[in-house]
Amino acid sequence: MLLLSAIRNGKKRFKLLTEEQKKELLKLAPNIKFDEPLSQHTYFKIGGPAESFLTYTDSRNTQPLKNVLKFCTDEKILFTVLGGGSNVLVSDKGLPGLVLRLDTNSILSSTPYHGSDPVTIQVAAGCPMQKLVKFSMNLGLTGLEPFLGLPGTVGGAVYNNAHFKRDQLFGSFVTKVWTIPFPLDNLLKENCYKQKDLQFGYDLSLFQTLSHKEVIFLVEVILKRDNKEEIEKYAEELLRQRKESQPLDLPSSGCVFKNPEGCALAGQIIELAGLKGLRIGGAEVSTKHANFIINPEKKATASDVLSLMAKVHGTVFELFEILLEPEIFFLGFEQETTRSLK
Repeated sequence: MLLLSAIRNGKKRFKLLTEEQKKELLKLAPNIKFDEPLSQHTYFKIGGPAESFLTYTDSRNTQPLKNVLKFCTDEKILFTVLGGGSNVLVSDKGLPGLVLRLDTNSILSSTPYHGSDPVTIQVAAGCPMQKLVKFSMNLGLTGLEPFLGLPGTVGGAVYNNAHFKRDQLFGSFVTKVWTIPFPLDNLLKENCYKQKDLQFGYDLSLFQTLSHKEVIFLVEVILKRDNKEEIEKYAEELLRQRKESQPLDLPSSGCVFKNPEGCALAGQIIELAGLKGLRIGGAEVSTKHANFIINPEKKATASDVLSLMAKVHGTVFELFEILLEPEIFFLGFEQETTRSLK
């Protein structure tokens, strides 16, 4: 009841930026948009407007981005990094302040062209995972094959430690991550985290636990060489499995619940509960994979999805006494709105 009440009361629009702040933001980044529908920037095709929205495309120069972040710090403007929009649910009321989407695509490899030495790749955080995976495969490098077909960006994959199966974690290949902290009080400030610092776990990284935000802008991975034909064959087989078992042709946010430890997979549990095909509003539990909530007609609201998640969560606990934990991230919701799902 608490969840549903909070959902119904969540229609208030954010209006926090002054006209003067908007003018200054436009001076710093002329491509900033105001009241940008976030449904256009999420795989779910759901989300209210961003009060201001910046797509940053310069892979080589972070200074203009730092100038914007410094202004937001000084003016106490709220700030959100959206990433590729593939593992999030954005509220119907949208997001206040500034929303950042990195659309940086550069990839650079330092390749020791001899023997079986590993290859180091530095990739911009806004680069689509698909581009990185295909780049590595073309070089005959193994490790990232399970991520062929994975949506989102490299930065998002670091933040969430993306996976295909529980033992296939992107963080296993990440050796360094460069970030800009927020709030930012020093334009020269950058951080570099080594793998031992990143606290990678299943669906977990250091960046989820910090009390402040970090804008991931560059990622280093190290991959080993292998037979290129075998790599491509393995990757295509995994992609075939993904397409056969997941509703990749419909708007969704991927798996909505984490797989619980020591028992069946979340999708299997939800299917055993008889919830495949359950629908609330425009949101539906996929009949292809029960841990996917889909938006088949692109008419679902965030409230529909939350209500459906709450129904699945409650039914599974009532039947099996298993508490499913959300795998997706909630943006723009009051804490009480999502508390019953955690």
